[in-house]
Parts: sequence; structure tokens; C-alpha cells
Amino acid sequence: MAFDPGHIAERLGTAVWVFDIERERMVWANAAALKLWGADRLETLTARDFSSEMTAAVRTRLANYLAGFHAGHEIRESWTFYPHGHPVSVDCRCSGYRLDDGRMAMLVEGIRDEKTADTHTLRHLEALRHTPVMISLYDTTGHMLTANPAAESAFGRTRELAARIHDHREWARIEATLWHEGRCLTDAWTDSHQGARLHQLDLRVSSDPNSGERMIVVSEIDVTPRQQALQALAESERRLLEITDVLADGVCVIDERARVTFINPAAAQMLNTTPRAALGRSVDTLFRQAAVGQPPGNPATQAMRQRARHRQSDIPLHADDGGRRVVSAIATPMLRGERVIGAVTALHDISELRNTEAALRRSRERLAKAQRVARLGSWEWQPATGTMTWSRQLRHIFALSHVDVPAMSILLERVHPADRQAVDQALHGVEQAPDIFDTEFRVCHPDGLVHTVSMRGESVHSDRGDMLVTGTVLDITEHKAAEMAAKTAERRLAALIENLGGGILVEDERRRVVLANRTFCDLFGIPAAPESLIGVDCTDTATQVKALFRDPERFVTGIETCLSRQQPVRGEELETVDGRVLERTYTPVFLEGEHRGHLWQYWDITGRKRAEAALRALASTDPLTGLPNRRELLAQSAREVARARRGDAALSLLLIDIDHFKAVNDHYGHAVGDHALQAIAALLESECRAGDLASRIGGEEFVLLLPDADINAATTIAERLRDCILHSPVAAGGEALRLTVSIGVTTFAPGDRDFETMLARADTAMYAAKSAGRNRVESVAA
Repeated sequence: MAFDPGHIAERLGTAVWVFDIERERMVWANAAALKLWGADRLETLTARDFSSEMTAAVRTRLANYLAGFHAGHEIRESWTFYPHGHPVSVDCRCSGYRLDDGRMAMLVEGIRDEKTADTHTLRHLEALRHTPVMISLYDTTGHMLTANPAAESAFGRTRELAARIHDHREWARIEATLWHEGRCLTDAWTDSHQGARLHQLDLRVSSDPNSGERMIVVSEIDVTPRQQALQALAESERRLLEITDVLADGVCVIDERARVTFINPAAAQMLNTTPRAALGRSVDTLFRQAAVGQPPGNPATQAMRQRARHRQSDIPLHADDGGRRVVSAIATPMLRGERVIGAVTALHDISELRNTEAALRRSRERLAKAQRVARLGSWEWQPATGTMTWSRQLRHIFALSHVDVPAMSILLERVHPADRQAVDQALHGVEQAPDIFDTEFRVCHPDGLVHTVSMRGESVHSDRGDMLVTGTVLDITEHKAAEMAAKTAERRLAALIENLGGGILVEDERRRVVLANRTFCDLFGIPAAPESLIGVDCTDTATQVKALFRDPERFVTGIETCLSRQQPVRGEELETVDGRVLERTYTPVFLEGEHRGHLWQYWDITGRKRAEAALRALASTDPLTGLPNRRELLAQSAREVARARRGDAALSLLLIDIDHFKAVNDHYGHAVGDHALQAIAALLESECRAGDLASRIGGEEFVLLLPDADINAATTIAERLRDCILHSPVAAGGEALRLTVSIGVTTFAPGDRDFETMLARADTAMYAAKSAGRNRVESVAA
């Protein structure tokens, strides 16, 4: 007979079965196992739905078994089975078994305990197996003897009690208490499969029922969720306190005796106290002390008496700054069953709200007064029903009587016939869809006066879906008249600017052209019309036109200086390359103290400058000879005298007088005399050195101012001039008229008071030449 392991297993009295833990189903069982499981055949047992019968605790325990099987461990436990309702205690040896697909299953060998425990004991064992309370037994060294599934699931292969306690110092304390008192009840952090967990431990010293030796019985409950809940509650309370501390509204909590148990800073401030001082005090006392006048009663105590929420507004209280505040209060009673255990009061400072309401009332009163003053009317119209209301001022604007019933048709009757269709169309438009309209039209009064008004309105749908049009009417008759006057003035101003002799350029604050006239364009050679310049950026324009000027950089720098200083600049003269002279004036434009732009004016002053030059020439030049006159001589000699006084150079003077000039006039006539003066003037100019100044100071007298010449050099020049004049005859009626001159020479002396002193000394020398026979040069040293 061949050896058949399966046949032998079937004949064994020991129950053997294989259970697939992952798929929660029976794989195989022998006959003894089938009997133990109460199954009539193997197919029935393998088809059994173990998943529906398995509790979460059993499922967790089996998962732990599977992990142990992979590590090569065996597990021995006592299980109770109930075949056909009768309890059977079985010692089970559990080990790992590889299935054909390579997965790990559980092989169980169950040996029936013939010493079947009584029902009471079995029930105890079953309770221990399924209870979530972790129960374990240890010997006196702290080594685990056994543990129920809940403890096995939590601690697995950890067999030493000391190793399970997270803090070794805590274990030392527990151990000392346990052996000293025989029991230790405490909370301690333990190490489990879920990590560190807080357990409530109950350790007792007991006796082993088998050996009689002492052992340690440990029962424990995982209180980590409770601890986390307590921590969350504490954190929630902390956050709540933080929130109430920064709340602008006050919160006050009282107990059943109306004593303050909590008050936040805002409530304490409203009641003129502090949170510390208010705790334990009567809330009635706090309200009474803070109230202005006779307090209306404390809302918290009223809510407790009424056993319902109580609202109280406009409670006047003293403010800590000496003023007063107004608060509103909502008090809610706290009930425990039917018993009132206190109340919570929320206080809200409505002082600002009441002040705002008062300001709003005053504003409405001012608005009504302003409408009367501004002659602004208001109206409201429901097109569907024709219902209309209007203000007293609108009645006045349309010259309506008090008997006129408000209606849109009555208003339209007052509209000027030429404007009535436009107004009717505007109103018809807002009837069709919500919109805003703004129109101006004329109103005809019964007395013949015609007023111009502006009507503005808006249509909206009400909550009921009805169309509602509201609007205002403003009498703008005076405004229209002023507008017309302003336009007339604007046209006049434009004409004035256009016809000004100067060029005008107005820029805004961003240097964009606002206004320019034709003259400005002509001065700068701009062929475009002035209107085309509006909006042009002038930032780079100066650089583009600077080539028109003799000093281009001065033209640009002048503009930049004006823009940076924003101070008026008058009369700045600029020469152009074509010989013109322009005068530039800059004026910054300020409106209500704010800079708004720039005004540039350019005037062509070329003619004026030429006239001024001619006038200066007339004032400083002898009209007959073209030489500088006495005034110009004195002006220029003052500079040379100052230079000589500083010791920078010598300065000499020749005073020249024509001999017998009166006889020339008498004999030949004044025309010849004038010709003679012109000839001598031309000769003096031709003989002058660079820097010398020849002038005619009167009659037949001439002066030659010689800078950088001492007395000797001046005398030499004088002799040359005398000889030149002698040998330069003047034509006189066909004759050659020879002229002679007497010349006085002098030089500047440090003691000379001014040029007149030198001139007087030269005059003395000249008369000495006359006395010596004329046609001579005489010098007088200083």
C-alpha cells in the first residue's frame, strides 16, 4: 500500500486546517477539523463567508500573526469553538504554510483540551479575547507570560514590560510604587505598533494560579484620543481667549449669583474697569457704577430672570476719557437642564453709529436747505401706473401751482414746444429698459419767461418687477447765460491772442501744447497752422529749433532753467542767425496753488533794438564828424582812469584846437568850416592806434585819449599829428586851405581826482601853445 500523507491526516484525531488570512477563507481541513468547525464536508467549510463573521479585532490579530509567520514565528493559543452550540476548548499551534501560489497561509494544529473548562470560565476567556482592554500577565522580572489579543495586537513581540514604557524614569517610578503598595494606577506613554501612545495603566501584584508564584497583572486602556481631545480643548480655549482679547465687542460671563466669571478687555473698558478687578464682582454693581444717570437695568440679570435672550439698546456709559459712550447689549441665559447657571452678555459700542446717524440727520437737513438754495428739484415716477411725486423746488422750477396733481403730463406741458419731442423720447427710452438719461430743455412759465433746466434720471426695476424712475431737475438758466458769456469772452480772447504782436505758446504741466498763435509759428518758421500744434510734446522741441539762434545752448539752457525754477523771467534777449533779436518772457501757470503749465511769449524786438542803438549813437556821437562826443569821452575815460589809478598802465591826453578857426568860418563860410572839421576828424581816426579814442568835445576842439602812452610817447604822437594836419590842405572854393593846430599834452598823475583834472591840465598846455605862436605842441607834466 502506497504512503498517502493526506489519508493519514484524515485519520488523525488532531484537528488540522489551513486558513488563507489574506483572502479570509478556509483552504483545507481534515475530518477532525471539520467536526470542530461544525461542517459536514470540506466544500461547505471552504465556501463559508468568514469575512462577514470576522470582527475588526480578530482581523487585526490575524494580520499580526501573518507578519510573525513571515519571520518564522509560531503562535500557541487556547481557542474556544462551539460545534453545534457546545463549547470546546482547543490548544492551537499556529505556524506559517506556503500555498501553491507562494503566498503565506496559516497552518493550525488543534489539540482538544479534555479538561473542558466550565461555562463560566469559557465565557471569561471569550470576553478577554474580544475586549478592547489590553490585559497581560508578567512574572516578577517583567517578562510577559501571556496577553489577550488586544495586548498582543498593540505590543506584538515586545515581551518585557519595562521595554514598553517610553520613559525609563517613569518605569522606575511605576515599579517602585507597584512593589511598595501592590498596585499602581497611572497614565504613561508607551511604545506600540502605532508609535507612542498614552495608556491608562492598572498594575497589580497577584499570584499565578498554576505555580502560586507572584505575577504582575496589567490592564490598560489607550487614552491617547482623550489626551488629544483635552489638548485640542485647551488650545481651543487659548485661541478663544486670544480672540476675545482682541475683539472690539465686549464679552462678559456671569454665574447664577450674577458674579463675573469672565470678562474680556473690551467689556472691561466699556464698564470702566479692568478684567482682573471685575472678576468675582456683581455685574449689577459694574453697570451701576459705569452708567450715566439712572441705569435702565442690567441685561444679564434680566435675561436670567426671563430665561430668554434679552436685547437692550442705547445704554449710556461713562467713557474713560471723561466723555460718554453708548452701547447695546444682548444677554443670553446659560441653562443646564431647567436650571439657570449664568448668562453671557455681548456688548457693542454704538457711539460711532449714533454719531453717524446724527451726522446723517444734519446732512439731510443741510441737503434740503442746499436744494432750496441751489434750486434743485427732485421727482419720482412709476410709468406703469403714472404715479408721480415731486419736491417743492421742482414745483417752483416749473411754475406749478399747489393744486396741480403730480403727473408727468403736467411737466411736459411746461416744456418748450421745440424741446418736447426730445424730452418725451428720453422718458420713453428709460421706460423700455433700466438706464440713465441726462437732457437739457427749456421750460415756459405762464408769465412768458423761459428758463433752461437740466433733467437727469435713472430707471430701475423694483423688487416687485415694476419700473421706477427717479431724477432731479436743476434750473441752469443763469449757468447757460454765464456759459454763453464765457464762450464770447473765449472768442474775444482767442482773437486778442491771435492779433498780438508777440508769439504765444501755452503748455500744460506735461509740456504738451495747449495754445499757440500765428505769430509764434511765423517767428520760428513753422508752416503749420497753430491749431495743429495742440497736443504736441515740447520736451525735445527746443533742441530741434536751437539752430535758429546765434547761441543755441543759451536758448536751450534758458528754457531748462525756467522749467526747473518755475519763476517768472522777463526780457531775456535772444539773437537769431538771420539778425533778428527776440525777447522771451516766461510765466509759470498756477491754479489754486497747483502748477498747471507754462506760458511763453516771444517778441521780435529787432526794430526796437536798432532804434535804441541809433538813439545811443545820437547821445554819444558828434553828428557832424561821427566822432564820440564829450559825454561818450567822459564815460570811456572813467574806465581808463580807473585802470591807470590801479597802476596797470600809463594814460596820456592830447587836447587839439584848430588855430584861427573863426576866421575860416567868417571868410569861407560855415560849410567850409564844417568840411575842415570833418577832414581833421578823419585824419585823427586814421592816425589813432588800436585802443586810442578820438573825440570832438565842442567847436574846433578835439581830444585824443592815449592809453598805455607816457608823456614822451604822447608828445611824439602830438608832433606827428600837428605835422600831418599842416601838410593836409582842405579844399575851400577852389583853394587849398592849410590849417594849423595847437596841441596840449599831459599824462595821468596819481594825485588826479578824475579825468576832468587831466583835461584842465591839457587845456593849460594847449593855451601855452597858442601863446607861443600857435602850430605848436606844449606838454605839462603831472
